[in-house]
Amino acid sequence: LLSLAATFPATAAAQETTSGAQETGAPQLQPIPEPNLEGMDEEVRQQLEDKRRALALVLTRLQEQAEAGQPASLEPAGAAFGGLGALYFLYGETEAAEPALANASRLQPDELRWPYLLGFVQQTLGKLEAAADSYARVMEMNPEFVPVLLRLGELRLAAGDPAAAVADLEHALELAPRCAQCAFVLGQAEAALGNPEAAVTHFRAALAEQPEATQVYYPLGQALRDAGDLEAAREALAKVGDVSPTFPDPVRAWVRRQATGAGVHFTRGRRALAAGDLESAIAEFRLGVEAEPDDVATRRALGLALRRAGQLDAAIEEYAQAVQLAPEEALNYKELGIALLDAGKLRPAAAVFNQALKLDPDFAEAHLGLGLALARAGQPQRALPYLDRAVELAPEDADARFERAMQLAATGRADEAVDELRRVLTATGEHPGARFNLAVLLEARGDLAEARAELARVVETAPPPRAARAHLALGRIAEGGGDLDGARGHYRSALELSPGMPPAQLRLASTSAAAGDLAAAAEGYGRVLAALPAQREARMAHATVLMLLSRDADAAESLAAGLAALPGDPYLSHQLALLRAASAEAGVRDPEAALELARAAYAAVATPLHSQGLVLALAAGGDFEAAVRAQERSLVAFPEGDPRRRHALDRLELLRDGRVPSRPWLEDPGLLYRPTVPLPDRQSDAGSPGAGAPE
Repeated sequence: LLSLAATFPATAAAQETTSGAQETGAPQLQPIPEPNLEGMDEEVRQQLEDKRRALALVLTRLQEQAEAGQPASLEPAGAAFGGLGALYFLYGETEAAEPALANASRLQPDELRWPYLLGFVQQTLGKLEAAADSYARVMEMNPEFVPVLLRLGELRLAAGDPAAAVADLEHALELAPRCAQCAFVLGQAEAALGNPEAAVTHFRAALAEQPEATQVYYPLGQALRDAGDLEAAREALAKVGDVSPTFPDPVRAWVRRQATGAGVHFTRGRRALAAGDLESAIAEFRLGVEAEPDDVATRRALGLALRRAGQLDAAIEEYAQAVQLAPEEALNYKELGIALLDAGKLRPAAAVFNQALKLDPDFAEAHLGLGLALARAGQPQRALPYLDRAVELAPEDADARFERAMQLAATGRADEAVDELRRVLTATGEHPGARFNLAVLLEARGDLAEARAELARVVETAPPPRAARAHLALGRIAEGGGDLDGARGHYRSALELSPGMPPAQLRLASTSAAAGDLAAAAEGYGRVLAALPAQREARMAHATVLMLLSRDADAAESLAAGLAALPGDPYLSHQLALLRAASAEAGVRDPEAALELARAAYAAVATPLHSQGLVLALAAGGDFEAAVRAQERSLVAFPEGDPRRRHALDRLELLRDGRVPSRPWLEDPGLLYRPTVPLPDRQSDAGSPGAGAPE
């Protein structure tokens, strides 16, 4: 076939001479390499061999006709080259597909399929200029062929020409207004041009047509962030998935119909999986399993696609089938163990990894899996020997070293963890999580300059969610050094990268309060509570700044919402008791409710702080005698020189005169929870914003 293709220009020239078309010139054809078909499904291999033989016969017949001086058409040769090239494209043999399709395009210049598929292959191979030329030929044949406009848009965006991409994609949408994939790529092009509002419009149009295309939510979130709508950006980013938008492509559909054999579905599935098209990958692998139910590799591939799509129960079922089909293969147990880990089924996962190690005691990935199962079960000491063995068996496995470092840190061996993380970074240059966690450990042991340097590198190189956490840590370090403006800058940067990030919102609010910007603090705490209504520290701090701003009704509303989420909380009860007893707003005061709240708070936590709430509640209810006695008893908790003693004595004088202090917290903020001091008991649902632990 190689020799025939190489000699074909002369053959074609002779044929054209015979037909009187000397001026046209012979098509210059390219030889087609013969790919290695070993490992392919037998039916696929046979199909390709049949196509190559058919092409050789067509070329031989043309050569014979030329030698005999007989007229002949080049159309059959073009169709034969095109059919072979389409199959090579289908089965992933792009190096062989390109010359076959190029030959077909020359021999059948009016057949749209060949230059279109050629452009697709060239685009896959990174030959963008050649692909653009091939697509241009398609446009000459059919200017309204939407799939080629879509491919041109993608190509021009990849080549760094988003303006040209916009023109192609707008034309595509004029022809096919419901093309979700066109809208998706157009949104990306508009974002590249710095037009986030237009990008948002197109991304939302894509989702309106294909709500299941969850991959769109990531660029949508970025565009919303760039447009300044941080809350909508946060909501979009929370919905990000792996399903990409699609548009019907008749040429590629024709190619797919040429396929044969179970191995075809496996090949298609692998290609779809590599492209992130999980829905298509799952469908192809299922067809492969139906065609050959005992094929273990296809079942494992189906399990992987299902796992990536979040369909963990179905993935576990497929891996379990693989185990039944080949119980002697440790790999099947390892894959099943990973799916069980992802599903949070730690004990079954550990059992499966143990079985893999019985079959292959030196299976590094099974040691790693068992170590992970034990670590996630809160048993770092038991996990470490397996992680040690995983590293010993596969010293180049950065993930194993990273997990070992995390468990070293969890067992108090921070210096060893730092050394291990440095080894990971030396080997990989970058590793997801390694540099960030190295910085966290350096911060914890007081190496702040080095921690800042590592975190700055994370900000430069990491994807937005991890870069946001790096800004959060940098802000924490700045805050600890008294640089409140620097800290607030880092927290704002974290929120730009990860809109609505509760720890950053909480830190920004607390530093605003510490800097005296109470209005900004109130707004920040409010945003935290909108997402986490039971976040106790934010709730207390929110009420505190509102009370210091004399927004008593808003503070009472916030505290009531907090008690609905955290019933009986003594700190929330104390602060609401203060408001009900001593607010200057008649609509907020409620002496009876104040006394009930104050008694409950003091009974739960009998602190000097809570005693003052009880005193004020008694006075608000008119029992000044009891209030005076209680205040006199409480003075013992405030030693001489303590500023709280002076304020307590001032309140005692008012009580003896039969007066209830109005908003005493404005004179004595010590009556309130201070936003910069963590609460002493009961962890909140989002945790304290203190020094972070390794991820």
